[in-house]
Amino acid sequence: MSLKVNKSLILAASFFALFSTNAHAYIDPGTGSIAIQFLIGGLVAAGFMIKTYYYSLKNKLASIFGRSNEDKLSGSAPSGDALAGNSVSPDNSTDKT
Repeated sequence: MSLKVNKSLILAASFFALFSTNAHAYIDPGTGSIAIQFLIGGLVAAGFMIKTYYYSLKNKLASIFGRSNEDKLSGSAPSGDALAGNSVSPDNSTDKT
């Protein structure tokens, strides 16, 4: 894909670059803190984006290779009731409603 650049745009940019004067601008301390906040926010957003795509890719590969989240959860991990000593089987429930 080629990018066509207008010759007058190049001429104008080079004119301003060659014949510009000093601006004598002032950057206050608040500008630095905004830049740091922008950088930290960008890093946090990038982390969440990477995390989202990682888990999405992980679940997609798990479904391709035949292993779902339910298979992993119903495996060998005991439930909370079994840890407390109140193991209840599905056919012998203690619900008195």
